[in-house]
Amino acid sequence: MHCTQAAEAYHKVCMKLPAHRVRHLDETTTTTSMLNYLKNKTLFDTMIMDLPTRRTVRTNDRRPGLQMLLSCTMGTNFRSPATQKTFMHPDLRLTRHEILDLLCGRFLLPKNRASYVLLEKLEFSFGQKLVTQDGHVYWACNSVQGGRRDVLCLKGHETVTIQSREVNNDLCCESVCFLALGGVRAFLSGETISPECLKEVAGRIHQDTLTFVIGRWFGPHPLVIERDDKFRPVCPGELHINHCLRSYSVTSTDRRSLFTRGGECAVQAHQFRIFGKTIQEQRACMDNERRAYYCLVFPDTIVNTASMCTLFLPGTSQPDLSRWLQTVTLV
Repeated sequence: MHCTQAAEAYHKVCMKLPAHRVRHLDETTTTTSMLNYLKNKTLFDTMIMDLPTRRTVRTNDRRPGLQMLLSCTMGTNFRSPATQKTFMHPDLRLTRHEILDLLCGRFLLPKNRASYVLLEKLEFSFGQKLVTQDGHVYWACNSVQGGRRDVLCLKGHETVTIQSREVNNDLCCESVCFLALGGVRAFLSGETISPECLKEVAGRIHQDTLTFVIGRWFGPHPLVIERDDKFRPVCPGELHINHCLRSYSVTSTDRRSLFTRGGECAVQAHQFRIFGKTIQEQRACMDNERRAYYCLVFPDTIVNTASMCTLFLPGTSQPDLSRWLQTVTLV
């Protein structure tokens, strides 16, 4: 985060909060009311901080594996459409069908019902904290709950064609959730598993468990032209010295779990609560994720985490989820 953005964000919050709490009359009365509101809020916030409170002791658990497990399961009968089109959790807004397709792509299996039946042999666990074998800790908590979603820089790069020229882009994704599969050795012993898949997962199985990161891809923002020596998208303008500009990568079509080919909402009524508490929150969440591009990667491909934050919509204090600023060098 650059040196002025935190101050600007705090200023916008301080202006927006009293503006929604006081009556707007003439300029002098409104200004006085806003100042009084901020004064009282600061006073009582300080008093609450000084009160003795029982704090929860957080243990620094560095045992390798998944922690902070989500209260959701993959269920049974993966052939059933009712099972496939059900969303997992408010912090994991993917259907079971989408997760099965990601696994089929990773295990080099065709995306059909026969492959789904094979995946029923596995034991699924979903968590929000991952401790790797080498001691690194990664998080995939919902920001609304005071957690964080780490932005992960991965090994390798992709080559794309832009205006008849080839451009290399680094690999970067946002951690959505962590997935641990149990009973992997028995699953991989089947005749349908290809040698290429066995070679890829060799050495990544620990105690008959294979761990993945479910992520959402980032890509260069459309305004970015330059790349640095690590293939990162260099931010245009004044911030090009020490920043990159990214945006969420998108699929070519809408996710069928959210919208039909005709553009109608495909989410069942009882699952709207997963996307927000109000209709406005639900619509904003669906619009943000209607073409989200998800991935399934191995933890050992993570190089490091990136420091990223969203920009603001012009003239507001609302985050602009289409523009993400990454600090790459602190000057």
